[in-house]
Amino acid sequence: IAIARALILRQMPNRNAADLAPHGLQLETLGFTGSYLSVAINLPPDSLDGLTRSHIVRLDATLGVERPMSIYARLNIGHGPNTDELLRHLGDLQPGRTTSLVTEFDMYKIEMNEKRLEKIWLDLIFESPHMNAVRIGDLFLSHHQRAEV
Repeated sequence: IAIARALILRQMPNRNAADLAPHGLQLETLGFTGSYLSVAINLPPDSLDGLTRSHIVRLDATLGVERPMSIYARLNIGHGPNTDELLRHLGDLQPGRTTSLVTEFDMYKIEMNEKRLEKIWLDLIFESPHMNAVRIGDLFLSHHQRAEV
């Protein structure tokens, strides 16, 4: 029996009055047999300007799913020959509602060489995405100085 396999990416208009972004992204998986699917989002090089270990990178996301799914976010920072990463569980999303999520990545937890920052990207990791659709309504990343205590 042949199983139709497809990965469909669609830009969709955001129609909710609370949506700040005019468009979102819908990712559909058909016949997917892997245990997870990762979507890498390269951030612009100037997002590294001034980034230090005393910063916190904040991710605000608006997500929806067709079927229950666990979603993770991994922030990756390339510096010199090394790449460090911070992983956060965004939650176990349930269908029928759009979920606004906030998570933070504390740069102090990684031994990055601030003088050799070369690349930064975000992986959205969808666990067991078999026959499911994920709608990414909005992703917003910002970095903030950690308060000195």
